[in-house]
Amino acid sequence: IILLDIGGATTDVHYATELVRPDSEHSPLAGSSVARYVFTDLGVVASAECTRTLLRQEHRLYQFIEALGLNNIRSRYQELREGEIEISQDLLPYACYFIALDRMHNKANGSVPTLDLRKVSTLILTGGASQRLNKDALSALFRVVSESESSAPLIMIDYEYQIWIEGILSQTDSLTNDSAECK
Repeated sequence: IILLDIGGATTDVHYATELVRPDSEHSPLAGSSVARYVFTDLGVVASAECTRTLLRQEHRLYQFIEALGLNNIRSRYQELREGEIEISQDLLPYACYFIALDRMHNKANGSVPTLDLRKVSTLILTGGASQRLNKDALSALFRVVSESESSAPLIMIDYEYQIWIEGILSQTDSLTNDSAECK
């Protein structure tokens, strides 16, 4: 399982540690079943310009455009690569998703864990930016990144912010339990 939280300043990836490939230079803490990696350069507001630059430089920009089903792929590719047209706000969440997964699958550098995306059964997206995403487009982008023609994992989008609510409630319960112990 992978959970991506696409936000204004960062894209956070929470993942099952069993997805970490043996050749990864970044390994999770011993005994942990879930880990987190934060991409501070991928976001849709505060990090938007950086995300746009990274997408223009993305080595699979053509496949990104193709997977999203955009018209005039060749001319769009050239215009985006050269910076002749602005990368729209609607494309930024897809760019965060694509670049984050690409870095984690294709050994971006030693500080990013390398994951075997072919083992992913479920991918959950949350955060304000995820509200605008289309599951079919996400599946197509996942197949490009994972270099697999087989079906993509089950993709779920947290439209109701249920994950955030559960996290807040669990922290509140923890605070309540801690203060009860102090009395």
